[in-house]
Amino acid sequence: MSEAQDLPPADFQRPGDSEAKLVGPIPDPYDLPLEDINPVSPRLFSEDKWQDYFKRLREEDPVHFSQTDLAGRFWSLTRYADIKAVDTDHENFSSAHGITLGFPVGTELPEGALNVSMFIAMDPPTHDVQRKTATGVVAPSNLAKLE
Repeated sequence: MSEAQDLPPADFQRPGDSEAKLVGPIPDPYDLPLEDINPVSPRLFSEDKWQDYFKRLREEDPVHFSQTDLAGRFWSLTRYADIKAVDTDHENFSSAHGITLGFPVGTELPEGALNVSMFIAMDPPTHDVQRKTATGVVAPSNLAKLE
């Protein structure tokens, strides 16, 4: 049995939710100014249009800065080498202060908003200890069995 969790308020919006309500075709990413590309737009994924957007970002702006009303400021990395560099440098790029979008800059955070206890939001060595407990379950051989 799982514990009941508080549901977000009825007016809560996730990053990009306002774009999901837009009608009409999704524009070609090469027709937009780079600063207007929002890689967290849910429509890009629900309509399977994300590939060309990410391709353009990889080509022209692989470390892409975005700022939206709902998500605040964030960086998107679209090249493997950049992702790997950030992922392996926990001293300069810590996950301990949050890994999610959804609180705009300047918004007062709800109490406990950054008290994330998932190991993905931890830095080594705590992360490594926690990850070790899950490694066997998601090993390729076990995933093949589940498949």
